[in-house]
Amino acid sequence: MKNFYSCDLNDNNEMKMWDDFLESHPSCTPFHLSCWLKTIRDTYHLRDYLLMQKDRSGDCLSILPIFCVPKPLGLHKRYISIPFSDYGGLLSRNDGCTGSLIEKVFNELMHRRKTIEIRGGTVDKVPFKIFNYYKKHTMNLEPDLDSIKKNIEKRTILRSIRKAEEAGVIIEVRNDYQALS
Repeated sequence: MKNFYSCDLNDNNEMKMWDDFLESHPSCTPFHLSCWLKTIRDTYHLRDYLLMQKDRSGDCLSILPIFCVPKPLGLHKRYISIPFSDYGGLLSRNDGCTGSLIEKVFNELMHRRKTIEIRGGTVDKVPFKIFNYYKKHTMNLEPDLDSIKKNIEKRTILRSIRKAEEAGVIIEVRNDYQALS
């Protein structure tokens, strides 16, 4: 039997289990981490639905972070796996867990709203309509700083960089998991 849980972002034990699962998952993004989810919730005052599926021994099998996001002009709200990000949908140890967690989400949330967005391309084996609205933007950061500045939009980006430098923003380059917490 698989058990479904709604996790509380304020519960340190639950968030440790959440983040521990992510640390071992190959498709984890920074947008899945509890610290990012707390930032989204607290900054935009959104209601979160953090779903976790566990096996009989209590080990995490899959997770799905969802937020209830109001549409502009007071229109209906919608559920989004992680707003303000193109990445960060459902993560699962196997396809069987993916389907059962999506079914749980559908049964619990769909009667409240008409739209559920699950981002990240992780749900290709479920009967949802797929939309590819999002774009990925990349920039090669290998050349020196002057070369990079020549290739970016001058007015807004460079102004933002100058403001950050004046404010004393410190940039660290790190490649370890602890840098995200």
